[in-house]
Amino acid sequence: MSAQEKLIKLSGIIFLFALMVSSPVASHAQSAVEWFSWDGPDQSTEPESKSPPLDLNGCWEGTEQDHGGEGTLWINFVQNGRKLTRSTTGAISFSNGQRGSGHLSGSANATKFHVGHISPGCNVTFHGAPASDGDLIGHFNFNCPKSGIHTHFKGTFDLASDPDGCK
Repeated sequence: MSAQEKLIKLSGIIFLFALMVSSPVASHAQSAVEWFSWDGPDQSTEPESKSPPLDLNGCWEGTEQDHGGEGTLWINFVQNGRKLTRSTTGAISFSNGQRGSGHLSGSANATKFHVGHISPGCNVTFHGAPASDGDLIGHFNFNCPKSGIHTHFKGTFDLASDPDGCK
């Protein structure tokens, strides 16, 4: 192979590598990793948008559906712009009667929200968005053996705003 052929081949490899590194798929994957990091400071890493975030302040109560059936859930959001602060609290009662509660934090944008609590031995997350009827719907993951609840619960939720506050 001549030096010119080697140079052409090397140029092609460099071009393909540059395309892979700058592709939208690569940049989307990077932002997804940043978005789900709740164990750091209470801040959103989502790019700023011109649309205001969802207004979630206050109590939202309703049901959760896990692998065993229906339970209850409430989240009392404390919001500062896009941030859902560490003053946000939640409580869940699973279909088998086990319960968990605690502080959550995360972020909201114009179309969805994410809150959670991640610490050694405990990972609790809620991801949701408004439904057409004004409720918040989404899915959750509760894996917290440190709490004494050794079942890993995953499921969905449907919450309505409760102006009377969480009970």
